[in-house]
Amino acid sequence: MPHADSRGVLVDGIWVRGLLIDMDGTILDTVGPDSSASAWLAAASRLQDRWGPQMALTPEDLARHLGDTAREFWSDEERHRWGRLNPGPQRARVVRDTLQALDIDDPELVDALSEAYAAEKYQRFQLFAGVEAALAQLAAWGLRMVLVTNGEGVSQREKVVRFHLGRWFEAVVIEGEEGVGKPHPEVYRRALAAGGLEPEAALMIGDNFEWEVLVPTRLGIRCIWVNPVGLAPPVREERAPWRTVARFAEVPALIARHPARAAAP
Repeated sequence: MPHADSRGVLVDGIWVRGLLIDMDGTILDTVGPDSSASAWLAAASRLQDRWGPQMALTPEDLARHLGDTAREFWSDEERHRWGRLNPGPQRARVVRDTLQALDIDDPELVDALSEAYAAEKYQRFQLFAGVEAALAQLAAWGLRMVLVTNGEGVSQREKVVRFHLGRWFEAVVIEGEEGVGKPHPEVYRRALAAGGLEPEAALMIGDNFEWEVLVPTRLGIRCIWVNPVGLAPPVREERAPWRTVARFAEVPALIARHPARAAAP
């Protein structure tokens, strides 16, 4: 096991005092395509009596159209930033654009489908398997943890409360509250400050290679990439993550496999 004291954990000869941890897609299952697809289908099925007379489609057909529109929306960087800070209007825009492509102009249906999707998606939020045990172990080693998440403040805070995440984290840094989010380097500087950490004494853990590996690595933070489907890093990128795991629950064992190799400073 790694050696821990008041300075943190000695890993690969470097004292790690804290962790910066992403939320959505890393410790909390909120963004997966399967979750979104099933939520669109549930919303379309629930409201079939409302939209059925206007469209010769099955719920599966409508859900597929909605999912395609949503993926197109999120593929653009500027739309992505606007959408994560405005989740309600974003959902309404996806539904409205989908219906307009099907020659349907029905603002009440837009609202109904948007709200139904939001409710269905909310029900599907859950911590990934093993997350609580992993956080408990990391906290037991005396590591200071800061949650760093993009998104609108109210909805992200609600997730923190719903899943009792505040008990593990020294601070929670949210894009909608800070006015800046990933991948901007400033959000990492604020997260480090919130945890009282220097870059070389921290590890960043996240699932987005561009945002949560590339940018913090440039700031001198070592990174653990959560890569559940075994994606290859971008070919153009010479900076590799310090380590890669398939899921967050593997992080304590990963740290334990890289014990002290040098004397404490």
